[in-house]
Amino acid sequence: MERTGNKIRLLVVDDNQELCDILEDYFEIVEEVVLCGVAHNGEEALEKIAALHPDVVLLDIIMPQLDGISVLERLNSEPPEDMPRIIVASAIGQENITNRALTLGANYYMIKPYQLPELMNRVLLIAKEKSGTLSRLGKGVPVDAVKDKMPISDQISKMLIEEGMPTNIVGYQYCVRAIEILLKEKGHCPLGKFVYSVIAEENGTTVSCVESAIRKAVHHTAAGDDGKQPSNGRFLTMMTEQFRLHSMR
Repeated sequence: MERTGNKIRLLVVDDNQELCDILEDYFEIVEEVVLCGVAHNGEEALEKIAALHPDVVLLDIIMPQLDGISVLERLNSEPPEDMPRIIVASAIGQENITNRALTLGANYYMIKPYQLPELMNRVLLIAKEKSGTLSRLGKGVPVDAVKDKMPISDQISKMLIEEGMPTNIVGYQYCVRAIEILLKEKGHCPLGKFVYSVIAEENGTTVSCVESAIRKAVHHTAAGDDGKQPSNGRFLTMMTEQFRLHSMR
């Protein structure tokens, strides 16, 4: 589990030994990421973050001794010299837990069970955001080559990050999903009656909470020269069309 070349260093924090074994086997065969360590509780996680300097931490929420939220709180109060990017994971998709984790600085939230290729793509995306380049992927992989391997949701995430949208707010994830839905639908697609409803159902929240979270994300990203921000609908439509145009090149 030592650092190899310019690979992204991933620390897995989960009390499920079987899952940790699966992740160790999986990351043994991928080129871009090296599993630099495994921790099975929050206290061990904090020790290994300080000692191993991982680029990305996959942090389970429900753990003994110190849970994932408590780990995030400790990292906020006693930040390490090199703060890693954090992907939190949980089988519990409650909005209050999601909001708390993101407020404390988590960069992405994944619901268990997740697919290993999806996790891999999230690690690549989050590490790229941390470094500001794709050089950590090693061997001079071109940006377009990485993009072509990404699922649409990750390509949308990359576009929104480049637009300046902060990833540590719930509205960022909702915007990604909204654009993904709009890309799949042909013709008119009502936001409130369809797009927001789908996102609300998927996340166990309400349409009004989805609308509010997206509005805050738009406010952080798209204020015009006059200080006014576009409506949610206009912003999402512009981003959807921008994505379509870029994909056609």
